[in-house]
Amino acid sequence: MPVEKLVALSRDHRARFALVGLGVTGVHFVVLAALLPVVVPEAANALAFVVATQVNFAVSYSWTWASRRGPGRESARQLVRRLGLFNASALVAFAVNAGAFAAAHRLLDAPPLLSAVVATVLSAVVSFVVSSRLVFAQRTLAPAPGPVVQLPAAHGPVLELPVDAVDAQPSRAASTRSA
Repeated sequence: MPVEKLVALSRDHRARFALVGLGVTGVHFVVLAALLPVVVPEAANALAFVVATQVNFAVSYSWTWASRRGPGRESARQLVRRLGLFNASALVAFAVNAGAFAAAHRLLDAPPLLSAVVATVLSAVVSFVVSSRLVFAQRTLAPAPGPVVQLPAAHGPVLELPVDAVDAQPSRAASTRSA
């Protein structure tokens, strides 16, 4: 595969999601395997899912969906909101995961690791849809009403602020007006 195709593939959210998903699935299975000797399979699966979910958020936020954040850093409030949405979506995915795991393991008598594979595939589909459309949705900001002052951003496009917002920041407004 040519390097250009690999680079293009690495920028695709689906490819990144799949790669992170494989890594996080590895985390899930390692934790699951470590816990199986000491707790019932359903509890081991639940704890493994929780650990994997937190690792998943960290990697998804910083790499998989990073391009969907605007220029600059998100505030702590925005990060906490996104983490809350991610964990809420993980609960939905976990419900799918737990139901599929229990059905495969208890109803179909599949071994715990095979049951986890089936459950992971089903919950991954749910997780991608929710992450893509809600947690890390591409957001466009509505244009600012009234006249706009353009401020160059350190990394990325020019930042446009309504004149009222710039006037509220005297040091920036003064340097913008003199330019």
